[in-house]
Amino acid sequence: MLTKVVFVLLGLFCCAYVQAQDADDIMIGTNIDLIKTDNNTFLGKSQIGMEGNYFLSNRFSVTGGFDLWTDDGLSLIAGIRWYPADETFVRFRALGGSFSDLSLGGGWTQPISGNWRFEAIGDFYFSIDFAIRAGVVYTISR
Repeated sequence: MLTKVVFVLLGLFCCAYVQAQDADDIMIGTNIDLIKTDNNTFLGKSQIGMEGNYFLSNRFSVTGGFDLWTDDGLSLIAGIRWYPADETFVRFRALGGSFSDLSLGGGWTQPISGNWRFEAIGDFYFSIDFAIRAGVVYTISR
């Protein structure tokens, strides 16, 4: 019984510490492709992204940023994110510029410390590619 009480209290403590974003928060992050279906050789090309998210509510954000592709140049990003739970999200992005496409993806975030979080993301590109990305984000609370 004591073990169950300790686990419940520990869970409540973690829930109080790790909270979703609030409306008007800004989240800035960077990530890199770990795996992408059109990579034919190890480290043959890479993609690095940087995004900013503005939270309209604690569950929805609008996204703007860019992806730098070593083979395709620079793509500007515009999109949205929906957080059905505090640590998971679904996102839709439009990419314009050197590489024009749409992507639908989902991800998971894990707090590291304070306002820093780790993100893991899977994206399906409508050009029939799939990518797994990882990165870090920083949340600016308003």
